Amino acid sequence: YASISTGDDGVRRLMFEEEGSMKVLHHRPIWPPDKYQIRGESSELLTWEDPENKHKLALTMEIKSATFELYQVLLAARRVLPVPGPKSIGKTSEAVTMFRPGMRETWAKELMQEDVVWGLVHAFRHAEDEE
Repeated sequence: YASISTGDDGVRRLMFEEEGSMKVLHHRPIWPPDKYQIRGESSELLTWEDPENKHKLALTMEIKSATFELYQVLLAARRVLPVPGPKSIGKTSEAVTMFRPGMRETWAKELMQEDVVWGLVHAFRHAEDEE
């Protein structure tokens, strides 16, 4: 089983437990989005390297779509801005206009990520269709 938890230190962690015994197989911090990659013809393999211990890890799930869903959750877990979309564009706009000066570089990097750009395009198209 895969889950995300927040430790006493406030750090969000990815945890894998063995089915049946619930033995903890992996319990490490969630790394920045650029550390994770989705591979395979149908996005069935999630890979990453732990920057602290340099272990290379790979994960595949029984249900192929679950691997991609976990990948999306990992990307969102480290995100500062909400991913824009027709229903969340207001929250994204508010977050951008209310940023703290020390967050400018982080937010600029997030705004350049492909999923954010496509989320903005989708939100703008949806808004145009509503007019």
